[in-house]
Amino acid sequence: MKVETEGLLSIGRFARWSGLTVKALRHYDEIGLLRPAHVDDWTGYRWYEPAQVRDAVAIRRLRALRVPLERIAVLVHADDATLREALEVHRAQLEGKLVETRQILGELDRLIEGKEKLVTELMLDLTLVDEPGGRYAVFGDRVRVDDLFTFIPDTCTRVCRWLIEHGVPYTDEPLAIFRGNSDDEWLETEVGFPIGDASLSPSEGVELRELPATRGAEHVHRGPYEAVPDVYRALEAAIRSRGLEPRDPAREHFVANPSSTDDPDGYVTRIVWPVAPANAA
Repeated sequence: MKVETEGLLSIGRFARWSGLTVKALRHYDEIGLLRPAHVDDWTGYRWYEPAQVRDAVAIRRLRALRVPLERIAVLVHADDATLREALEVHRAQLEGKLVETRQILGELDRLIEGKEKLVTELMLDLTLVDEPGGRYAVFGDRVRVDDLFTFIPDTCTRVCRWLIEHGVPYTDEPLAIFRGNSDDEWLETEVGFPIGDASLSPSEGVELRELPATRGAEHVHRGPYEAVPDVYRALEAAIRSRGLEPRDPAREHFVANPSSTDDPDGYVTRIVWPVAPANAA
């Protein structure tokens, strides 16, 4: 069946009008993002209506802003309020990636300038402390090691909201408690805040945990959380070299964290790992 193409734009002309490439237009047709008004049955040629140029330009602009294609499909015809809200979310995500990129660039500079080696064996002097006990509101779960970097901040937010709802002031030093340090994949993990003498009852998965005083190995790590595994490896070696053995539960106190600084190099994590003589029962 012959369809009148007068008034329609060929894909080449449409590409010139819109600033998109022919290759991109074919791809957007295939994924349903921008369908041509007509495709010739015999030749396969694609034809577009002039009014579609507006959508094409919007797509080009959003792609230049690195908005994912699946979001663009919704935003092209969204109202102004929805568009602004989505772009605010996208901007926040890009800003988070910018912080990460700056961190990577700094690390690359240190490697290029010879200030760091690609693999550095961290050596720690063992510091033993008598860690006092304390009362904490915590939420716990059995967590894969790979998921800790998302579980910990998400749970901090959860417990923080719970404390606010129950009218209890909280300090800006959350902690994480780890049990099962010998397990390769899973850790029993609790995350929460100190509550002092506040009178509370467990609810909504939040428990009250009283940590006993303990003798432990302490290390204060300054910098990104991604380096913490290196600290644990070096700390365990230092503990065992002294004829001691690490015990559960290890504790991480997030003294300076994302809620108090935007710079990962400014994070301060105080690690306390209980120890006992290696021959103790």
